[in-house]
Amino acid sequence: MNISNTANVESGGADSHIHIATIPHIEDKDSRQESTCGKTVCGYVDLGFTAGSTGTYVGFAILVITMVGSIVTAAQPPRNEIIMKEWLTECPIGYEKSCLANQAVLRFSCALVVLYGINSICTLASAQLYDTHWIVKILVYIVILSFFFFINAGHFNDSGYAWFARIGAFLYIVLQQVILLDSALAWNEHWSDNAKKEAQNSNGGLNKWKVAIFCTGFGLCIVSIVAIGLMFKYFGGCMANDVVLSLGIAINVLGFLYQMTCTRIGSVLTSGVMAAYYAFICFSAVTLNPNHECNPSISRSPQTWTTALGLTITTISLSWTCYSTIKALPAQALTGVLLDDEVPYATPGLKGILLSVSGIFVLGSCYYAMVLTNWSTLQSNFIMAHAQLGETALWLQGSASWICFVMYIWSLTAPMIWPERFGMGTSRYHR
Repeated sequence: MNISNTANVESGGADSHIHIATIPHIEDKDSRQESTCGKTVCGYVDLGFTAGSTGTYVGFAILVITMVGSIVTAAQPPRNEIIMKEWLTECPIGYEKSCLANQAVLRFSCALVVLYGINSICTLASAQLYDTHWIVKILVYIVILSFFFFINAGHFNDSGYAWFARIGAFLYIVLQQVILLDSALAWNEHWSDNAKKEAQNSNGGLNKWKVAIFCTGFGLCIVSIVAIGLMFKYFGGCMANDVVLSLGIAINVLGFLYQMTCTRIGSVLTSGVMAAYYAFICFSAVTLNPNHECNPSISRSPQTWTTALGLTITTISLSWTCYSTIKALPAQALTGVLLDDEVPYATPGLKGILLSVSGIFVLGSCYYAMVLTNWSTLQSNFIMAHAQLGETALWLQGSASWICFVMYIWSLTAPMIWPERFGMGTSRYHR
């Protein structure tokens, strides 16, 4: 196999990116023209101002800080008698520690969802409110969170917020694949550009960037398949686990073969990143099986690793969302033509972008809560309470990986069907 064929997205592939927060085409920030009023007069560029950037950065920072706060509070729940009484309502005997930890995380998560919901309503009223009044919003968030600490557990367990968070987490798994695919395309494009530059400046020989693309992509694919094979060894034997893992291997192999043989869109590096993500989802799913015979991770360290990986991937994907959102903001949002602060916020399409980012933050808040609480399941002494909930969460994650696979195949196929719509000529697909 020629290594040069493994880097299929060449420079200029920005059009092949899946812009996370945008539906209409938006001009890249690097190509924006400076406002006629100048940097000094407008003051926006010198101050690093971009309409929508403040709200995005602050919203992301609050989410990360809340994740840390959730972890700390789950490890050391409040010992106040009133709070503990409310948090342990409807908790099965013997699962008190798990109940307290889950309740802490779910209350933090729910307060975040309310905060981002309020910010979305403010943005609907005026795009400028997305960036402003954050001190007031944070104070409101603190008040809401404090109030939630004294509410009965029934409002946050399986008869309340927990199911909303499960559905939101399921949607975020699918969305996170889009985010990771976009970042993988950008990664591949950057290395492909470096490969082209090296080819132009060298007198032949092995191109180290193409080798890096080839080795990284194949390496991730091989590691993913080996990982799923190990999951068969330690988690196999139950129908649910066997189905999830079998389909996990199938979509890894089929996705890689389809990308390499049927299309020139994407790359082996992109396929490797997707394969690694599918393996992670499979691992997260099988560790939720309530049957201890085929899930030795119940109440043990493997679920700690799943939690750590899940939080890491969530942080990376949300960071990329913030970066790609700011980069994709409309050119007019960078500076105003007049001295009126409201001018950049009147940019067509800006409000929709900001609302979509708020929606991503809402789903991210749900997902991190499910990661920390093992999808709101209760575990103690290697036993999972309410086994049906664990199996439901297993199938939610498993089905999400299959939806992700279909979306990935479509992302490779759609540009071949409508090349002009994706800004690519038909010669791009010629082999």
